[in-house]
Amino acid sequence: MRRGSLKTALFYALLVLLPLVAIEGLTRAYFAWQVGPRLMLYGTPWFRSRHVEAGKTVPLRDRSVQRIGFQGAGYIKYHPNEIRRLRAPGAARESEVRINNHGFRGPDFTIEKPPGVTRVLTLGASSTFGYANRDDETYPHYLQERLDRRAPSGRRYEVINFAVPHASTANIVAMLHAEGWALQPDVLTFYEGINDSKEAILARAYGHGLRRLSLAAELGHHLASLVLPASVADLSEAAAAAGRSGFIVRLDQIRRECEARGVRFIIVTQQAKSLMVSPAEMRGLTFDEEVDRVVAALQSPEPVGDGRLPSMLPIRGGYGQFQVLMASIFLVHSHLTVDLRAWAAAHDVELVDVIGLLDQRRDLLVSWVHLAPEANRVIADALAAQILGRTDS
Repeated sequence: MRRGSLKTALFYALLVLLPLVAIEGLTRAYFAWQVGPRLMLYGTPWFRSRHVEAGKTVPLRDRSVQRIGFQGAGYIKYHPNEIRRLRAPGAARESEVRINNHGFRGPDFTIEKPPGVTRVLTLGASSTFGYANRDDETYPHYLQERLDRRAPSGRRYEVINFAVPHASTANIVAMLHAEGWALQPDVLTFYEGINDSKEAILARAYGHGLRRLSLAAELGHHLASLVLPASVADLSEAAAAAGRSGFIVRLDQIRRECEARGVRFIIVTQQAKSLMVSPAEMRGLTFDEEVDRVVAALQSPEPVGDGRLPSMLPIRGGYGQFQVLMASIFLVHSHLTVDLRAWAAAHDVELVDVIGLLDQRRDLLVSWVHLAPEANRVIADALAAQILGRTDS
């Protein structure tokens, strides 16, 4: 009887496991065909970089990213020495991207800082990386140009675009510890927030589960986020968790480490938009005015808390679920911005207010956060003035 029971249990276990394995295998095979063969190794230690000849254009079938773990956290970045073509959501054209000898965007650099150089690392995600821009249109590129042009005689600067798309503060902190401090930066700038808002909403509403190991689970998580409503508790707790238990806490870790190392830390507020306002209406519509407009569009008869978050995420008012989801992420981002300003003021952290600088030109947002070259020039001008005003006075 025991042998029969064991066989029955194994039969039913296989009956459950085999379809799951088949789904996972088919998902990996499809995305490996679309993106590159390394996707077959998703979630394993062998999901690694493959070095290619410097300057060589990598065929689409060989493209992927490398995942790097560091002290329980991790981040992704591109493989070294690649030429890639990327298109941001809403962008009219693809952008050619040069990935340098360390897997970041921009010119090659040495780990050892050259003598007499003030080294600037621009921390962030796709907006800093310049996902919608050519290599000569990102704000780190413009910042290098402005520092070279405006710096006093004898002072040299090196700006390293230390950003990868989709990064949150957890990824940025991991990357900074794994690779950034070894570069001996003199200045760190930080421009991010929307990805923490997105992670807070998606993690609270839909959970993490097996996403880190299963590509099919990652795909299911993404699809669920587009069609399933989240509750008011999810959104309210997401805002609190992102701002106070995650985002600000990690920024404070960077601040304290900068103080210990004698590194300047400059925070930049991140301009963003929802998808509930048409592009034709964006110019002259400020960040705060859009927050109010989105709240009005989503507001239920029973507002929650201070009324700045929607009480639920149904399909309503002619807006689709994806629009409502993006609008809710935008609202959480507005909360993070309030927390960010208060934290910077309380700790005397330098802050460049890009939200204010771009408030009358929000039509320069190519997508919800990606920037047109003109907007990147505004950021570079403001950062150059901030850096030069303190270091060269």
